Amino acid sequence: MPFADIMRAFEQRRVNLAQMLYDRKHEIDLSRQHQIYGAIKEVDVFLQSLREQQVRFANKKSFELAMPSQLEEAKNLLEKLKQRFL
Repeated sequence: MPFADIMRAFEQRRVNLAQMLYDRKHEIDLSRQHQIYGAIKEVDVFLQSLREQQVRFANKKSFELAMPSQLEEAKNLLEKLKQRFL
């Protein structure tokens, strides 16, 4: 399942829970309200973790894309040092 679909599914789940809590607050007993609120908070934490993971993955990819040119520069510098000092 693509990352965007996972995010969308959990965001929709959060909206559904929040809407249920808001719409039926007077019908739902207090312990159930606390359970729903806790579930909303768990989904929030999960979504935040996914967003952070997405940023880490993007940073890793950008590092990997930058790495070959930096590696090439380092190899060139090493060759110049070898030629000069060896």
